[in-house]
Amino acid sequence: MTTSSPPCIRIRVAGVLSENGKVLLVCHEKENKKYWLLPGGGIDFGESLEKALVREFLEETSIHIRVGRLLMINEVIAPDGSRHGLHFTFLVKRISGELKANPDERLRLAEFVKWENIPHLAFFPNIKEKLFTLYQKRFRTSIVFTGNIWIP
Repeated sequence: MTTSSPPCIRIRVAGVLSENGKVLLVCHEKENKKYWLLPGGGIDFGESLEKALVREFLEETSIHIRVGRLLMINEVIAPDGSRHGLHFTFLVKRISGELKANPDERLRLAEFVKWENIPHLAFFPNIKEKLFTLYQKRFRTSIVFTGNIWIP
């Protein structure tokens, strides 16, 4: 008899680091598909959202950050129920460090991208419109809840 673990919700944190008209993004590749997203990653059990974001940001970009205010919350729920993620996106500020990507099985590169180029990039999860709107409003908005933004 086999027992499987119950499905769980994956919690992910991400940070918006905006400097000189550009935003820091990371490029991932999975199943021969490239897509962009904000630096960040999953939290570990017992880890706060803030500590997870500081850790993940440093792991992916070699940049030490201070976590600011919460900007956006979204869900990614697969139609077949196979995956469920809850994403928290924060405004962050660089404390120290120079950008140096630390590639792994998915991460290919990290770079600052002009904000104007955001609408033309493949994003997963697809938050680019909300992200660009937040930038245009200089991040002076209430927290945005996008609901389920799953795209196969």
